[in-house]
Amino acid sequence: MLSLDHTAGGELSRNLVELYAYMQTRLIDANTNQADPPLAEVERLLTTLADAWRAATAPPAVTIADTSYVPVSCVL
Repeated sequence: MLSLDHTAGGELSRNLVELYAYMQTRLIDANTNQADPPLAEVERLLTTLADAWRAATAPPAVTIADTSYVPVSCVL
């Protein structure tokens, strides 16, 4: 895969190349055999991958500071 940076990506990049190659093979099988199960498998894999990318790139959750009530005395 030319779009992956194998130097910066390291093991993740290598794993993605293998996953993409596997999915490509399954899509070719689906087309050759006119079969739906390989398409469903690739769809599940891509959905899982897309969910992981969304989670990895999501902005951090905002935490609200402790706003516990603290009584204030107005007596002088």
